[in-house]
Amino acid sequence: MHTEISAKLLVLLTLGISSLQGSSAASTHQWYRRQVPQEWAHAKEIILVDKMLKIDNPLNISHPIFSLLGKKAAADGMGKLDVKHFDCFQKLIADQAFKNAKKTGDKKGQEAAILFASLEKNTNTVGVASIPCKSKKMDSPEIERLIQHQDAASDGAAENNKKSALLAALSLNDIGSDPTLALQTGTFKAGDKIKNNNGRGESCDDDKDTVGCIYTKKLLVEDVTKEEIADFVKKNAGTSGSGGGGADSEKKKSDSGTQLLKEVPKKVEPKKVEPKIEKPGSDSLLEITLIDESGKESSTEKGTNDKEEKEKEKEKEKEKEKEKEKEKEKEKEKEKEKEKEKEKAEKDAKPKAT
Repeated sequence: MHTEISAKLLVLLTLGISSLQGSSAASTHQWYRRQVPQEWAHAKEIILVDKMLKIDNPLNISHPIFSLLGKKAAADGMGKLDVKHFDCFQKLIADQAFKNAKKTGDKKGQEAAILFASLEKNTNTVGVASIPCKSKKMDSPEIERLIQHQDAASDGAAENNKKSALLAALSLNDIGSDPTLALQTGTFKAGDKIKNNNGRGESCDDDKDTVGCIYTKKLLVEDVTKEEIADFVKKNAGTSGSGGGGADSEKKKSDSGTQLLKEVPKKVEPKKVEPKIEKPGSDSLLEITLIDESGKESSTEKGTNDKEEKEKEKEKEKEKEKEKEKEKEKEKEKEKEKEKEKEKAEKDAKPKAT
């Protein structure tokens, strides 16, 4: 999944977009497939995400496939999205597709969006990792928590890809789907950084495969076991996400005041830690930060909140005192006015000297 699309092919791709309107998923796939073959390894997810994106596409993105390409090649398909958010391109597409699928009650569409957000993105050579999304926050917590798979030959890929699959499993569970579908986010086995100098590594290429050659040729490498997924979901289910997955299910969003959990090895309870962003290649295994919406407060937070409440009460008391003073001043002014009116009335009542 590492071949950059040529400038010539990009022109053909861009000019041909309008001709794709109204075409079938298979023919659309085959047309794009000939232009950017290796990005279609997970074809079935990409085709379904494209279908969901077309329901409502406010950024006018040409096709999800562009988000799996390198920066230069992707630019022509970004629509209204500012190029400074290129690192979030793939995730933003997944978020919009997920929202559209959720609105229409399409469970398969939601699943595809979650898997798509977790797929490996194209880099220019074997062993190079793509940059994670940091410049944008997604609307859907089920997508926000996800991270991309990385080239299996890149530093720290094994740990990163395991995290990616587990987080996808958690989001799938949150919408009521089978969390083991996350195994499909796996990528190819690691290529040789020296021998595979053409950028293709161990990837595949099949123009007519609308399922995805990584599946049909059995090239997908699973990152976790079903047992690990079950254990992870059991410990962390409900930490974020809307649940249910239907069009009418209530959406929960994370906010800046939520706590985070740290995933640790088996048989050890999750520990609460400060928010942490990890780059691919970290030496720590499975340090996954998750959103916790349980509403529980630590003793430190509780003490801080109590102090803030007391300060607010004091401020309210001060405001009340000020209001009372103002009322007293008004009463005094009224009394003065009454005195003046009384004096005037008495003066007017006195008989004038003749």
